[in-house]
Amino acid sequence: MSESRIGVITWVVLIVLTCVSVFLAEFIPGAKVVATVCLVLGAVKAHMIFTNFMELRPNMLPWRIILEAWVVLVLLAILIPFWLCVCETEAGGGFGPRPLLVCGCRVCGVPAPGAAVPAP
Repeated sequence: MSESRIGVITWVVLIVLTCVSVFLAEFIPGAKVVATVCLVLGAVKAHMIFTNFMELRPNMLPWRIILEAWVVLVLLAILIPFWLCVCETEAGGGFGPRPLLVCGCRVCGVPAPGAAVPAP
């Protein structure tokens, strides 16, 4: 397959993945799972850009390893605190992210707004 054809197919797949992310974010309930899926789709898109548009194929292994590791580290840096610090919201009883320092979770230990503060 020619390079231009691979580029066009990659571009189409990137557009489709973007449309899937937008559809999931707009129309599917379940903020935690949807946000995670959208972020993973973003990592997949970054991988496709690295390998096809930046031409980091197997002959450029050191650069490819560095960039793939960067994507994984950024994804984990976003997802780990998000999954550890998602608290139940007051309105609607659903789940949603709160700022890290006021979530009342086991990560930061700061009580949620309106929660009883333990005596020192």
